[in-house]
Amino acid sequence: MQAATTFGTLLRPAGWLAGLMLVANAHMAQAEIILTDIAGREVRLDAPAKRIILEGPAYYPALALLHTDAADLIIAAGTTKARGEFQAERDLAGKPRLGTMVSNTFSVERALELQPDLMIATLEAPGQQSAVEAAFETAGVPIIYVDFFLDPVTNTVPSFKLIGQATGAEDRAADYIAFHQTRLDHIRDVIEEADVVAPRMLVHRQAIDGTCCWSFAQGFMSSFFDMLRIENIAQDKLPGVVGQLNLEAVIADDPQVIVATDMSLTPEALFRPGRKTDEIESDLRELTAEPGFAQMSAVRDGRVHGMDITLMRSPLNILAVELFAKWAHPDLFADLDPQATLDQINEQFLTTPLEPPLWASLPEE
Repeated sequence: MQAATTFGTLLRPAGWLAGLMLVANAHMAQAEIILTDIAGREVRLDAPAKRIILEGPAYYPALALLHTDAADLIIAAGTTKARGEFQAERDLAGKPRLGTMVSNTFSVERALELQPDLMIATLEAPGQQSAVEAAFETAGVPIIYVDFFLDPVTNTVPSFKLIGQATGAEDRAADYIAFHQTRLDHIRDVIEEADVVAPRMLVHRQAIDGTCCWSFAQGFMSSFFDMLRIENIAQDKLPGVVGQLNLEAVIADDPQVIVATDMSLTPEALFRPGRKTDEIESDLRELTAEPGFAQMSAVRDGRVHGMDITLMRSPLNILAVELFAKWAHPDLFADLDPQATLDQINEQFLTTPLEPPLWASLPEE
């Protein structure tokens, strides 16, 4: 009888343990996150990601908008430097750099040694590194592709929502999306109700070697230009996103608005940390002194501006949209206040505020 009792006593914990495992498995099933990323791939996560590889560090602002501890969630970043992305370089200093999938320099072995639970990759990468995808799949590490650069009109909101879902910040993502969408809808409504002529614009990417005239054509912020009624003079002249225009062609097109930006982290970068507005204005003045620029309408009419590229390739692009709208249609958007929008983003969404200047305009002379 004693033996039976002992045997029964031994069985009960085993049964209890089995039950507990069933409950745990049920909770795991409930916690599973199923997503469809911007590349159309189904992605599954067991739980919100806490050890993230950010293959495109230029997208760091998306995480910073969602998490007060964004830098702590990232265990490594792609590329050697985030071109023009000073916020990422500051907050991710000391994190391992793994190379990029686009340039075939990404170190799979080093990445998986870090035991990530998610990699966030740029949309340019799918298919270019199938070996990376296969290795991560074998290791059970999901990859999600997002995009704030190639087609921000279509992909900004779903990309931001994806990152929020993958990192357990759905509510905060929804709050920022509502903030973003309200302002975007306002600009769209004002333009649709107005009878405006699209001004000719040159978005001038400052080159490290000082050569002219690098610009953006397909995708990028030009994706917003139809809505904003802006004629991008590079649109039909360049086959891809970025390319070099012929100076004579730029002069012939006679841009009415010029917006300068850059994609470097050099000491000469237009919006490097610590710069003052008057220093940026000085650089813009140097641009207008380049051969051929003085005769352009934008220079003669005092419509030369500069913008930090951070605002153009992240969910912060609502600031870029407001600035482009204001610079393209100053009378129509006289009351639009991008600085007030930045102040609200800093106060409501960011732990470490974005420090101005993030844009500048060359004063009329």
